[in-house]
Amino acid sequence: LPSDPMPHFVVRVRCELEGVTDVQPQEHMSWHLILECIKCHERTQKPVIVSDEEEVPTVKGTANFSMRCKECTHEGTISFETTPARLRGYDVRAIDIADTGKDVSVVCFESRGYNIVDVVVGEGWQAKGAETSTKFADIDLSEDWVDYDVKAKESVGIYNVKA
Repeated sequence: LPSDPMPHFVVRVRCELEGVTDVQPQEHMSWHLILECIKCHERTQKPVIVSDEEEVPTVKGTANFSMRCKECTHEGTISFETTPARLRGYDVRAIDIADTGKDVSVVCFESRGYNIVDVVVGEGWQAKGAETSTKFADIDLSEDWVDYDVKAKESVGIYNVKA
């Protein structure tokens, strides 16, 4: 990540889609992140949870997550980046069926004081049928996901997810 004091971290997801499109995080999905302190390089042992529903006060306003490093006590924050001007160039969007096997940017964070070194992909995704627009919600991508689209009369799935 860049040494910019406010680096942006974009989560890119690659997967294989079968019969579904518009794969994206559901509104207010919680993200599970492994962080590294920029001062002492101590990493979190377990993923921390960052949600856009939470706002914590900081010296410069609010953030969606705040934590002090257990090793050096340096404080850092993480916020969801939603400002269109700052998102320019990142192409944050849903994963389309044509994106199968390609990296797609699905969310952007502004991180102060921490580098985001890993993302644990899990619950909270949604998709729709590629041919029928059938809605699928509460998808868990921690492993391959398979379902059945009744309108299309075919099985659908999301496989080999990598973030």
